Amino acid sequence: GDSFVSGISVGLPNSASGRRVFDSTNLQALLRGESLIEPLPRPLVQAQLARNVVQVSKSPTGERLRRPLSALQEVVQIASRIGGFDLAADFGVDPRIVETLDTTYALAIGAGLQALQDAGLVDGPPSSANRHRRSASEPNFHAAAAGAGGGVGCGSGAPLPGSSGRDKPWRLDKRHRDETGVIFAASFPALDSLVDELSRFMTDGFARATGAARRSLAVELEAHATRLDPPARQALLDLCAGLLAGEPV
Repeated sequence: GDSFVSGISVGLPNSASGRRVFDSTNLQALLRGESLIEPLPRPLVQAQLARNVVQVSKSPTGERLRRPLSALQEVVQIASRIGGFDLAADFGVDPRIVETLDTTYALAIGAGLQALQDAGLVDGPPSSANRHRRSASEPNFHAAAAGAGGGVGCGSGAPLPGSSGRDKPWRLDKRHRDETGVIFAASFPALDSLVDELSRFMTDGFARATGAARRSLAVELEAHATRLDPPARQALLDLCAGLLAGEPV
């Protein structure tokens, strides 16, 4: 059957603005043309060089070129960034659950919860996201929930009869569960938690490795180094030298 949008939300980068990611004034800020792009702090600019970024471009003849970036002026200088987002503090989600979530998924859950709240299908806890509900004089702006039905419209923000109630925050009434969904889209895969976990695993493994294991790993890494661009190759060879010398990694 047909679908209609019953609740919306706009989450924006907040490093430059200092507002909440899902602030009630976000859509107005977009309509005003407010720019949330800012110069990157120098440590973040320098960190890009430390990652041995390789730029891929095309020559005038269409040939693909790979060029390692080696100077600060060559890397990204401006960007819009998430300055801070706490799903537990802003939405009352159990901190034990939040700890298991990638940043992308935490943002997705926040967007979905506000969408359902904007549609009047759920209530948030009074001490958290519910305090961000707009007043009657504010426009009806907030995340993206879709349900079966006809036409297009936005929720009033008032709970529907039979909705969750304050004693059960974020609880969707049974009669709406089979026909209500949340649409979520992201520009980047959720990799930051994976990278953090792998980094912790490798760091712990290196710290526990014996001399023989370190030498074996160093030999294996040196073999792979020949396939890398010069800056990355040198960084890997330096790591191998540190392993052979028994230095902390």
